[in-house]
Amino acid sequence: MFDLINMKVYPIHPFADSVQCCLFCADLRYCAPIVKSRSVPAQASTCPCGRLNTYETCCGVFHAGTPAPTPEDLMRSRYTAYVLQLGPYLLDTWASQTRPPQMDFAEDGGIKWLGLEVKRAYVEGERGVVEFVARYKVAGRAHRMHETSRFTREADGRWYYVDGEVEGA
Repeated sequence: MFDLINMKVYPIHPFADSVQCCLFCADLRYCAPIVKSRSVPAQASTCPCGRLNTYETCCGVFHAGTPAPTPEDLMRSRYTAYVLQLGPYLLDTWASQTRPPQMDFAEDGGIKWLGLEVKRAYVEGERGVVEFVARYKVAGRAHRMHETSRFTREADGRWYYVDGEVEGA
């Protein structure tokens, strides 16, 4: 088991006598009871953004066309769009002045997104900021991306991702 607070790996999972388990295991059914409060999906139907709602009642609503009401909601829905490789949604929610011409998931190196933790989120007028840590694996190796993202509410009333500052980049 992986203890997020103390950053230690324990060899035996508390719910099964012989299962080796950690936060980054491929089968989150084993880890989820331990880290559920740390924004890791508890089961396959739980939204990848880390909230305990189903995808259909959480980010799926935004992916279907309902505007995200806050920068945090937009950021969570964009994280989920990366997990599900929803390129059109990512482009549609990116501010036009910073939007790339296309999304190419073939260039992502086989990223497997593992979880999201929102550190802080706030709004000041038509601007918003969300700081988060996203965990992922590439070629079996675990990584963390700590980003502070900026958002803007445009004339159409919708929030858009502007850019982000990645810690350590």
